[in-house]
Amino acid sequence: MQRKLAHYLRSERRLNALTQADIAALLGAPWKQRVGWYERGKLPPIETALAYEAIFGKPVSELLGGAYDEIAIAVRRRAQNLLARDNAGETPRRVRRKRSLARIAA
Repeated sequence: MQRKLAHYLRSERRLNALTQADIAALLGAPWKQRVGWYERGKLPPIETALAYEAIFGKPVSELLGGAYDEIAIAVRRRAQNLLARDNAGETPRRVRRKRSLARIAA
């Protein structure tokens, strides 16, 4: 199921009664403007995303739900393409590879 929002950072912040200044301090950001950027749709770098996970106690894939959904769809599509192009022999390694790709493509 695809989500409508790219992320839920603002709603999580408000749900936890935190200000943008609070979040900036927790992130170690020099100013709250960055928090506003992330709440308006700019995806945070991995270190910041993991800090948000620590702050809110929710996985990054949930906090950045809409972005995660879009990325997951693209990865599944690429896995399907790799499976479709694979016509090599059936060595144990290739069988494991196909199994891994099939799991990703599902």
